[in-house]
Amino acid sequence: MKTIGFQGIKNQRQLDQLLNWIVTNYDRDAVIPVPDADTTYVQVWKEFGNGFGISIVGELEDDEINVEYSYPYVRGCEIDEKMDLQIEKLSSREAYAGVSENVNVGVSLIFFLQNADEFLRTHHAKDYYFVGERVHLAGLASKGVVLLELNKDDEQREQEKEKNKDRNQLIEAARAGDMKAIETLTLEDMDTYTKVTRRSKREDILTIVDTYFMPYGIESDQYSILGIIYKVEESENQLTKEKIYLLSVECNNIHIRIAINRNQLMGEPVCGRRLKANIWLQGTAEFIRWKESETRK
Repeated sequence: MKTIGFQGIKNQRQLDQLLNWIVTNYDRDAVIPVPDADTTYVQVWKEFGNGFGISIVGELEDDEINVEYSYPYVRGCEIDEKMDLQIEKLSSREAYAGVSENVNVGVSLIFFLQNADEFLRTHHAKDYYFVGERVHLAGLASKGVVLLELNKDDEQREQEKEKNKDRNQLIEAARAGDMKAIETLTLEDMDTYTKVTRRSKREDILTIVDTYFMPYGIESDQYSILGIIYKVEESENQLTKEKIYLLSVECNNIHIRIAINRNQLMGEPVCGRRLKANIWLQGTAEFIRWKESETRK
């Protein structure tokens, strides 16, 4: 909650007061009847700034919402990502995660699903739906640091893009069982390790590594990232008046819109500079009705 401007909330009682207020003052809602479970789920959203706020999910009983869980959210990046996506349920709550094997980051990409209401509606619908390939990613950072950009010209950046493209093709081939691709990747990794080890003896690692994206902590949707800032937005929590940065970041060819409290960000965010932060990754997936998919072709 501190990320989106609620640093004043110190205990559960204060949080409950805020949630009770949202239940009666939300901006929009989605009501999803679930006949199989003999219940009705409801999700409500309250926006506190430009593209960020709090969402509450619960069961509807006698026109009242029994809160199951709540979470802060930030609207996803304008640039969508193409992914082979699966939706998995989280524990016993009606909360879900998107899971994708993404070659750009080298690990399974797992994010908290923001539009659980759409998934529930399609899951219990009579028509057939399937998960689309487009995902808009977002992140919430509790704190972060702005670093200077690496000194690279356009030609060097273009060469890196081509190398990444070739490497991604090799990874796809290796996953399909191509032994030559596996051998090539192994040799490349050994060569990279040797170069980085040699340079790290006389240089800071952050002057060698341009970006990174790796799991952080015990939660599956938490990541430590270093990404290039390409868009900076300033907003304000309308209730607490705390200033919030919305930073669009490119990290390992993945685009993420990250919210961070200005008080928790060290440095001045400028396009071209880099953001180093630990984030809670969220995302919005698309769910397509079978007949609609036929008309798209």
